[in-house]
Amino acid sequence: MDKSWKYITISVSAFICYCNTLWGSFLFDDTEAIVKNKDVMPSTSINEIFRNDFWGTNISLNSSHKSYRPLTILSYRLNVIYSNNILDSFQFHATNVILYGVLCLLTIPVFELFLKKRKHEYLHEIAFMSSLLFTVHPVHTESVAALVGRADILGSIFFLVTILLYHGSLKQKSVLLLIMSLLVTIAAVLCKENTIMVLGMCIAYDVFQQSRRKKIWNNFFNLYFILRMLILISSGVIILYCRLKIMNFEGPTFTSIDNPAAFSSNSLIKVFTFSYIYLINLFILIWPEWLCFDWSMGCIPLIENFCDIRVFAVVLFWLLLVLATHKFFKKIYETTLIDGSLMGICLMILPFIPASNIFFTVGFVIAERTLLLPSAGFCFLVVIGFTKLERSMSNREVPKRLFYVLCVIFATKTILRNFDWLKEERLFSSALEVCPLNAKVHYNIAKVAADRDLKELALVEYKKALDLNPNYEQAMNNLANLLREEKKYEEAEILLRKSLEVSIWIRNVIKRLLLLGKWLF
Repeated sequence: MDKSWKYITISVSAFICYCNTLWGSFLFDDTEAIVKNKDVMPSTSINEIFRNDFWGTNISLNSSHKSYRPLTILSYRLNVIYSNNILDSFQFHATNVILYGVLCLLTIPVFELFLKKRKHEYLHEIAFMSSLLFTVHPVHTESVAALVGRADILGSIFFLVTILLYHGSLKQKSVLLLIMSLLVTIAAVLCKENTIMVLGMCIAYDVFQQSRRKKIWNNFFNLYFILRMLILISSGVIILYCRLKIMNFEGPTFTSIDNPAAFSSNSLIKVFTFSYIYLINLFILIWPEWLCFDWSMGCIPLIENFCDIRVFAVVLFWLLLVLATHKFFKKIYETTLIDGSLMGICLMILPFIPASNIFFTVGFVIAERTLLLPSAGFCFLVVIGFTKLERSMSNREVPKRLFYVLCVIFATKTILRNFDWLKEERLFSSALEVCPLNAKVHYNIAKVAADRDLKELALVEYKKALDLNPNYEQAMNNLANLLREEKKYEEAEILLRKSLEVSIWIRNVIKRLLLLGKWLF
């Protein structure tokens, strides 16, 4: 296939998969991040964008979420300006689809970089197939259909551009391109925080490139290589320091509701539960049937004893991972060569590390948007596997046909999943199929029902949310208000008093955590 047709195919595939999102509205987190965010409107000083967090709150305040993404907010403002200072959801969604198309196109040259070293005979075909699988993968639905997902798309675009610029700096020995790659890294971090891991990707790519020229590992650690590593590492340290300084060296405050495993006092519970969460993330990439807008509050219960069947799944997962890692690095040691699959593994793992709870606690259990970049590495590895399977078979057309059937299935799933993101009630209802024990899902269904004056449904869902999470403060308040309207004053009073007790307890916990954080820093 001609190279131009490959780019056209990817562009058309991206549009077909997400054209039905163009008629979506502002829903769920979009309301807080865009509709109610004064920083999006041109009437607000542009300086405020760089003082406030992603949700429009002063980032230095204790109540701030500490998400700092000013370039993403600037892109929202450009949408508003283009729409004559009104919030036109069509313009916002169209921008998301266009940016996603750009991201998909950028994966082609990046995948080709990973394959050029071995001068692979199927280089362009593997890169195209990997990009096509990435384009149609249903796990990207949240990043494209949800307008807040633009942070992930923009950050990922800059992430891939950084890799391309860094490759250029190595090939041309250009200091200017190296500086440009660092500047684009800063832009990526100002869109989404996890893209700081692109510096790790650059280090991995440098090692990958160096091993082509030096068969003896001890010899390729030359002065220029060490200097580049120092530049990348020091740049990462400086960016992290500036990022912490902006947030006043105070992290966001989360509770056990947001991430239950992180607040467990038992280390074994943490290890096994987080390992199971990693396994679920991998399963979503392999077969994205379980897609949910929110995985908190009971979606994944803690693994609290060894009789839990999930312990077996976790142990098997780590055993297979250790065996695969040993086999992979044994091959590298014996051949002294690194092939492109290592870069695919790095692209799959490195961008996911900030969401892994290894270095710091995050405010979610599973978030599909965090799999946008890791899915690129996953798709690349899958296609390499398909290619090896194709070589081992007498009829080479069978694996290729299976691959394109998979792409059609994924594209169909993506289109259908997009419809869930068009209306809040459908989005929340679809979540019940995946996480029926999620109190937050029931709360959101109740809230939408109450707004539509469906009081009976709202009462049932609020009570269900409280059955699943008896200390759910917002559900208590909202249910109490509904009961008050129904003139059930005694029940309403009981709920309000309990809500006040929970609120006081939470504030005390937050104060202690903030004091602990200040002491640590």
